[in-house]
Amino acid sequence: MGKCRPPDPDARTWRWFASGDTWQPTEGSGSSAPLDPDAPVRWKRLAGDLQKAGYDVRIKPRVGRVVANAFFRFQGLPRELGWSRDPRLGLIIKVEIDRRPPEGAVIDTTLVQRPFPIALRHHDLPSLFAGKLHAILCRPYAKGRDWFDLTWYLTARRGLQPNLVLLANALEQTRSPADAAQWRRAVRRRLRSTKWAEVTADLRGFLQRPDDLDQIRPDLIEKALDAG
Repeated sequence: MGKCRPPDPDARTWRWFASGDTWQPTEGSGSSAPLDPDAPVRWKRLAGDLQKAGYDVRIKPRVGRVVANAFFRFQGLPRELGWSRDPRLGLIIKVEIDRRPPEGAVIDTTLVQRPFPIALRHHDLPSLFAGKLHAILCRPYAKGRDWFDLTWYLTARRGLQPNLVLLANALEQTRSPADAAQWRRAVRRRLRSTKWAEVTADLRGFLQRPDDLDQIRPDLIEKALDAG
């Protein structure tokens, strides 16, 4: 499978989904200015809203970058959630804004009760699955967490099909030669060309049980692809 080609040098392309469920190349060399001049104001407004809600939050925006992003540190939140007894610990969340996402995503709303009731808007599972496939097919390096997530979609949600409209649009946006309708074949090609040592090295620091690495293997992923 050929590599995804970046857009024209003067095109400005954004990441979509800070969770890493898709990948897009960064802006071409035609411009070094940040794409979102209003991002600092937006971050301060969001931090202010969170502080009004009672959170001890601090922000660290990354200025002068193509992708508008910031790190939000919620001081003391791990203790409030019962994760730790140490009040000095904080929970850090990275937020990224994409102003040019591929079209076709289906938005769903889920009521979350913990730690307080909130109606959370998010992509539905087929759309998230499509984003993960796009990341695997187009990310220029091996990321173990992509393959870990893929095994979840293929096994924990057997029969789940990706949002092919979204996947096709994402592949077109990054100029990938992959065919969305033949995503299983494309993933197999990518799997067989991936250096698995890089995958396990990336995953090792994220798994609570190191033995779980034995279950994330190319042969088992191929079986899961065949089973679908």
